[in-house]
Amino acid sequence: MESNLLDRKAKDIVSGEGMDVELAGSEEEEDESDEAEAQADGEWDGFDVSEDEAENDAGKGARQHQSELEAEARGVSIASSSPAANRTDAGSTPGKALKQKATEAQKQIARRRKEEDEEVDRQKMMMSKRKRKLFEKMQYSNKKRDEEAEKLRSKRRKLEKGLGTKL
Repeated sequence: MESNLLDRKAKDIVSGEGMDVELAGSEEEEDESDEAEAQADGEWDGFDVSEDEAENDAGKGARQHQSELEAEARGVSIASSSPAANRTDAGSTPGKALKQKATEAQKQIARRRKEEDEEVDRQKMMMSKRKRKLFEKMQYSNKKRDEEAEKLRSKRRKLEKGLGTKL
């Protein structure tokens, strides 16, 4: 049959002759047919969760997230609803909590500073030798200028403090 079709001229071929192609149906029809096949095969298709329960869970999470965002925008800290966050040690005091927060903040600042230094080093590697040397000279002179300014500020504070006690 295939050679028969090739031998004919293009005008002799009627539209629709040749390969039979099934047009794709909508996704809903495919999903329904898949579900019907799965049920016919006896396959388990999961738990039946009512739509109300699913919406309540999703809505609850969304409302909590929204309230946290609003509190953050106001600058108010909100207590987390997770059990690990609400748990406190038996011997903890507010002073210990503040000290712990301070150390965590210092660690975070140190981590951020380290990441910035690593980024600068990566960028320096990409520079040509001439630009890198110029950059290092600029950093050195800026550091010296800042040290000198801090030294003068400390002298000024000492003088102002000394004058304040004499009067």
